[in-house]
Amino acid sequence: MGRHPAATRNRVSHTVSLAGCATTPIMDHGFPFITKGNNRMSLLSEYLIKEQQLKQLSDELKQLENDQQLQSDLTFKARLDTLMEEFDKRVPDVVKLLEALPVIQASSTSHEAVNASDGRRKRRLKVYEHPDTGERIETRGGNHKTLKAWREEYGADTVESWVRSD
Repeated sequence: MGRHPAATRNRVSHTVSLAGCATTPIMDHGFPFITKGNNRMSLLSEYLIKEQQLKQLSDELKQLENDQQLQSDLTFKARLDTLMEEFDKRVPDVVKLLEALPVIQASSTSHEAVNASDGRRKRRLKVYEHPDTGERIETRGGNHKTLKAWREEYGADTVESWVRSD
């Protein structure tokens, strides 16, 4: 003769899984920690679990408060909020301003574009101008035939002084 499944249930520990926490056993000693009919936790069980979660979150918050990077970020945010208030700007205004910056920076530093084939940054374009002849050489490397000849004839330091800075 078979027994009803509820009648065979021993007094064993039930487990309650907390979000992000280890599984916490709750002993069934005849107390209504877990109601038998619909597996709903009692109010006391919920309170104890929430209390444990609160303690864990409090500990995590204390760890975060000691983090130097977080302190730096919070200081930055406070100063940014002060500036936004001073200039009567809102977050969308600042976002629009920051989104426009890469376009401005890319146009002003176009000589430092990234080579699409291998992901490396292109070398800076150097323009050499011979002071006596006015001959100009534009190169990104040092293997230019005329540039090598100049270095042999005048010396590397002298030729480097011929680089134009415009």
